[in-house]
Amino acid sequence: MGRVSLTLNLQELPLHQCHHFWGKNRNRISSSEKFRILSITGGIPRYLEEVDYKNSAEQNITDLCFNPSGILFNEFEKIFHDIFSRRSRTYKEILLSLVEGPRAFSQICDRLKTPPNGVISDYLADLETSGFVKREYVYSPKTTRKGKLSRYRLSDNYLRFYLHYIEPEKDRIRSGLWHDMKVEDLPSYDSIMGLQLENLVLNNLAQVLQHLNIRPRHVLSASPYFQRQTARQQACQVDLLINTRRTLYVCEIKFCREIGSEIIVPLNEKVRRLKYDRNKTLRLVLIHAGRVAQPLVDSDFFDVILPFERLLETSIPVSTSR
Repeated sequence: MGRVSLTLNLQELPLHQCHHFWGKNRNRISSSEKFRILSITGGIPRYLEEVDYKNSAEQNITDLCFNPSGILFNEFEKIFHDIFSRRSRTYKEILLSLVEGPRAFSQICDRLKTPPNGVISDYLADLETSGFVKREYVYSPKTTRKGKLSRYRLSDNYLRFYLHYIEPEKDRIRSGLWHDMKVEDLPSYDSIMGLQLENLVLNNLAQVLQHLNIRPRHVLSASPYFQRQTARQQACQVDLLINTRRTLYVCEIKFCREIGSEIIVPLNEKVRRLKYDRNKTLRLVLIHAGRVAQPLVDSDFFDVILPFERLLETSIPVSTSR
C-alpha cells in the first residue's frame, strides 16, 4: 500500500562484540594490537572478517590497505561508485574537508570554495544517512538545551584512513615502493589515531555510560562540546561532555604512547573556561589508548581512568573514585 513497514539502519558492531573476531585466543592479543586494527576497520564486520588474526596488526594493515590486491585498497572507490554514482566527487570533497577533524557547515563550504546553500546541506544529509558522517549539536552544559551550533564529524574510521594515507600513496603502492614503510612511521600518525579513537568511543557511547555507572535515563545530553569565544566567554572544546541530573562528566579522549602529567594544565584550563551549572558535581574522566604514566595516576587528578581495553570487554561497570 506504499507504507513503510521497516527502516533498518545498520550500525557498526559494538566494541565488545568486535572483540570476539579475534577468536579463542583473543585474550592473548594485546588491546594495543586490537586498537590498531579497529582504528582502520571500525566495527564493520565485513572488514574484520578479512583480518588474519594469526598475523600482527602491522602485517594485516599492510596486506589489507597497502597491497593492490587488499580489500581496503580499492574499497573506497567501490563504495562511492555504488552509492553516489556521478556525484561521488562532491561527496568525496566534503569528506576530505573532515579528515583532520570536525568542522562547522560554514567551514566545510569554505573548504569547498562554495557559498553555503541547500545543495551542500543535502549532500551532508546523504552522508549522514549513509553512516559516513555524524552531525553533532552543542548542548548547553548550563541549561542542557540543544543549541544552534553544530559540527560534522567523519565517523567512519576506514574512510579517514583511506583518504589520509592510502589514496595519496596509491601510485607508489602499485609500483612496489611502499613495502619498507612502517605503519607507525606514517605522517601525523598520533593525531590521526587520536581522531580514530574518538570515533570508537563516540560510536560506543552506550558502553561508555555503562562503564561509568551512568544510567541512560539519567543522561540529559552526551556529545562533543565546543563554545566559541565571545565578549563574555573564552573558547573551549571538550572531547565528550556527559550531562546528568546531578553530575557533569568532562571526558578527555587521548591516544598517546605515554600519557603524562602534562595533560593536567590544559584540562584545568578547559574546566575554567567551561560555563556550567555550578550546583552540579564535575567529574574528570580519561578515556585512553596507550600507557598512563605513574605520576599522572598518583596525582589523583582524574576521577575515572578508563582504558580502551575495558571497552572491548562485555559491559562491566567501573566505579567512580568519589
